[in-house]
Amino acid sequence: FTEAEKIYKTKLADNPSSETLNDLGVLYFKMGQPTKALEHLNRSIQHTPVFISAYFNRGLIHASIDQYIEAINDYQQLLSAVPGHFEAQYNLGVT
Repeated sequence: FTEAEKIYKTKLADNPSSETLNDLGVLYFKMGQPTKALEHLNRSIQHTPVFISAYFNRGLIHASIDQYIEAINDYQQLLSAVPGHFEAQYNLGVT
């Protein structure tokens, strides 16, 4: 994971983007660092243009740490932009 982390950090330094912040957030989540993951996903969502999958990924992390209201808000935000997003609809129902 550390090699991937270096690559994403270099990519961010060269050209910050919502997608790269999202990807780094997902990497941190897979590394077992949900707080760090949320920091990057929050930055991803604040970056313009927003990589819309960041809402889904942030929702997954919120749900995994029992922050269900936040997860629901993220899934709803994604569904307002992409109404037919199956996984967001499913996770919203489960959450």
